[in-house]
Amino acid sequence: MRRAALLILALSTACTTPRYVGSIVRGETYVNRGYGVVLRLSDSGLMGRWQAFDPMAPEEGPGGPRPKFSDGPLDLDADGKLDVLERTGHLDPPLRLVNQADPNAIIDLEVQILGGSDQKLPLDALIFRELKRWIPTSSAGIDLAIKGRTNIDLVGSFKGRASELTVKDANGEAQAIRIAWIEQDGFLGEEGIERRQLVRLVLRAKAITDELRTDFGALLKHLLLSRRGSSTTNRETW
Repeated sequence: MRRAALLILALSTACTTPRYVGSIVRGETYVNRGYGVVLRLSDSGLMGRWQAFDPMAPEEGPGGPRPKFSDGPLDLDADGKLDVLERTGHLDPPLRLVNQADPNAIIDLEVQILGGSDQKLPLDALIFRELKRWIPTSSAGIDLAIKGRTNIDLVGSFKGRASELTVKDANGEAQAIRIAWIEQDGFLGEEGIERRQLVRLVLRAKAITDELRTDFGALLKHLLLSRRGSSTTNRETW
């Protein structure tokens, strides 16, 4: 009940911020009203080890690549098509954290609106397809990531999977990844349209240490997802 109350309070508190850009409110709680996502950053001493790009002022964040702003369309009605009327400001990724001791260690929170036929694909099928994109030339790597999956249960009966894999970065060097996929189904978005969203928490580092794995788990523990976005303002309606 306490977490549900925090979710409602956080979504309403951020009502003046751009709907899909999100913000960090009350110091250390990330809120994105459009996606119905709240992530508490203040617990477990996380902010003593990580620095977040504030969506409202990403230029003031840590060094390294920052989230990119776009005012292009999002598939808000989940029909698998990008309509010009669905144009809205958003960040890619919505939230990024950089480890203060190791700037090569980055955690991204991502949200994907599943449109068209993707709305019906089972979560494991979506994961398998993503793994094929991550490691397209290694069936053994895909098998290892699939066999290493663990189940995730979030508040509100949301379920997901987590696994680890090794990929090549842009420079051809090995990069370790720990990723969690959470199915945010039955989400009520704009215009009362129900849609399905895939939420990802992605940790990238040279190596996944026990400390990084612990912080990743703490973020998952404090990730709160809603069944509906907050009410739209007059300026946010289609």
